[in-house]
Amino acid sequence: MLLTKRLVIRRYELSDANALVTAKQATHEHLKPWFKWAHETATLETELVTIQNFHTQEAEGRKWPHGLFLHDGTLIGGIGWWIIREDAPSFELAYWMHTDHLNNGYMTEAVHAVIEALFSNNGAQRVVIGCDTRNLASAAVAKRLHFRHEGTHCNERRDICGELNDSHIFAHTPQSWENAKTKFANAMPSS
Repeated sequence: MLLTKRLVIRRYELSDANALVTAKQATHEHLKPWFKWAHETATLETELVTIQNFHTQEAEGRKWPHGLFLHDGTLIGGIGWWIIREDAPSFELAYWMHTDHLNNGYMTEAVHAVIEALFSNNGAQRVVIGCDTRNLASAAVAKRLHFRHEGTHCNERRDICGELNDSHIFAHTPQSWENAKTKFANAMPSS
């Protein structure tokens, strides 16, 4: 579990299934271009299975899907990370936000906390965000956190409609993350 000024980032529990149904149902139109699961109807039964699958992935050390909760317990989105290279520990992040909570800086805050934990606690040597070039909101999070844009992979993935699309690749190393944190500190107004 990670705590930030406004968020609790923690693994989903079975007791979160109703909140996950509500969030997915309210947000599915917004997320359809980016996530296959947004095309499926979320029900209590499907989300209980989803959460059980999350627990299995985490236990196997493959993926770590977490919910983003306000301190009052409201589910506002999700973030997950997985290992993409073990020999030089590298992780990729993916995230989504409930439309009722967009444009409040929550995802930037969450990604910041996860990146810090991956570098500080998990020995990460690289953290990557890959996103569809049309997904301006996801790219904006990477840019706000001073990720280096390493390039655009053309025709890398098929979108939900089967069309080939391009992906931006953003990354941080421990060194670039430390430099980014210095930029954050220098950008803060003095008190």
